[in-house]
Amino acid sequence: MLLAIVLSFFLLDSVNYNPTYWEELSQSQKEDILNDDRIPKIVRSYYYGCMSATDDDNTFALLDVISSPNNKNEEMLYLHLLSQICIHADGALSEVLGAYCIKMVLSDPDYVLAYIIRDESLSTMYESYIGYELAMSEDPDDAYKSFSNSIKSKARLISGNELNTFLAAIFDALMSSR
Repeated sequence: MLLAIVLSFFLLDSVNYNPTYWEELSQSQKEDILNDDRIPKIVRSYYYGCMSATDDDNTFALLDVISSPNNKNEEMLYLHLLSQICIHADGALSEVLGAYCIKMVLSDPDYVLAYIIRDESLSTMYESYIGYELAMSEDPDDAYKSFSNSIKSKARLISGNELNTFLAAIFDALMSSR
């Protein structure tokens, strides 16, 4: 009986998982976050259009920061920025984004996956970048297995079907990148 109660709370949480994302914030909420001293200058510079994402050292420094959020406010902002970079990337930059996508997804799989699966083209982009990154590793099969096990062990609120669909698409992208 106790197990049934515990499981029902878990299932209710997963059904009602409705996180807040950057796009849903008011302009004043966004400004409050951007004006927080903990947000690095490089992040604000990119957000306000003072720098472009290219394949240079500043962009890699930005990607290092935004793929490692330290709190929910950073997570909202950084996921938004990484997704924008993924959407607009081309050439050499697009070839390195997979590592940053992996890092972001593994930082909070439920939050990130709930965000990207809302938009099929964004989900496809993350799947492609991650699949390509795993395909370029020394042992792609082992890299995929490690990524898959890690995300499965961390994801608690996203449905198993959505997670399996995401992982299958990454595997397909990995296989087509070989």
